[in-house]
Amino acid sequence: MHQLSETRSPGLRPLFCVLFCLLFSALPITAQADATDTTDSAADKQEQARIDRLWGLEWRRILPFYVKHDGRYIYVPNYDKRLPSSTGLTPEAYQKDTVLEQKYPDKNGKELTRKLVKPATDTHAAVALLPDVAVGNYGYIHSGHITKILDDKTLELKSVWLLDDDAMQDQIQKLKDDARETMQKEIESALQDRDGVNWREGGIAWRKLTAENEAIDWAFADRSKAAQRQSGRLFASYTWRVIGFKTDKLTSDARWPAGKAAEAGLQLVIVDITGSTVTAVPVASIGKELTVLDAMDLLEDRGLTRQQFVELVTEIKREARADYLPQVLAKIEGMKPNNANPADKPDPTPTNDAIELAE
Repeated sequence: MHQLSETRSPGLRPLFCVLFCLLFSALPITAQADATDTTDSAADKQEQARIDRLWGLEWRRILPFYVKHDGRYIYVPNYDKRLPSSTGLTPEAYQKDTVLEQKYPDKNGKELTRKLVKPATDTHAAVALLPDVAVGNYGYIHSGHITKILDDKTLELKSVWLLDDDAMQDQIQKLKDDARETMQKEIESALQDRDGVNWREGGIAWRKLTAENEAIDWAFADRSKAAQRQSGRLFASYTWRVIGFKTDKLTSDARWPAGKAAEAGLQLVIVDITGSTVTAVPVASIGKELTVLDAMDLLEDRGLTRQQFVELVTEIKREARADYLPQVLAKIEGMKPNNANPADKPDPTPTNDAIELAE
């Protein structure tokens, strides 16, 4: 019986070895590449999640410092809805910092010391009035003379006042007249001034009246500065275009606001100055109805991507911690290329005694 035997070619065995070795060595390389791709993908997702999370937090924090006007985003530095103007001062802090210690004589000539606190009206002039005519500044004006009503929410003003200077001067004069009259009565009733001695320089009445007049001037100092500012040639030359208040109850060629409304004044933010025309909108417009799309447009206008913004915030936070936001905003900007009584009969003639925000 013949035994079957397998016949192999001597040249095939080395070929099989080569193929087997190549296949075996290729397997770990492929697995390693897949693992690396997976790691990179996970890191990318983690980084994107970080960017998305910070973006969701931070875009909301910058928008309250901007007002949108005519397709542009106007930065309002240091805006704080708790503060009345760009001065950054509170009435309480200002009154505390400006307490005056004044020496004055009593009716018998004895020298005393008293502490004087700024009255609310002068404090208002210092902390709440529009500090300067510049884009991004906000604060109060008293009123202006309407020259044109352009549409249902736009009008033009000339002769804008920060305060009523004539009324202030009358008030100062009355206070000084009253002080002198009071001194006169004290002299007559208590000191029996002989030959006008007490009214002479250095006399009790003279010293007391001088102290009272100095106190009155000090109490009106900030209002007097505001009056000088509004009477300046540059301030007086501006035409103010005010957008955002209802005009249907107003009449031109008259001062607005008037009456009790003038006591409150208009709180405005300046959004544009072109030539001698100042454009202003209500402070209530700052941050109003701005969305994430506005945030993206704003940053694009300043030459920043969303990721660059997040990295900017992250970098500043490392150093500034809680006070990082003002620095972020500064960096962004540095990168930028009647309640009427129903029983009352309505007056057919508008009196400009109302201030109403337009829709």
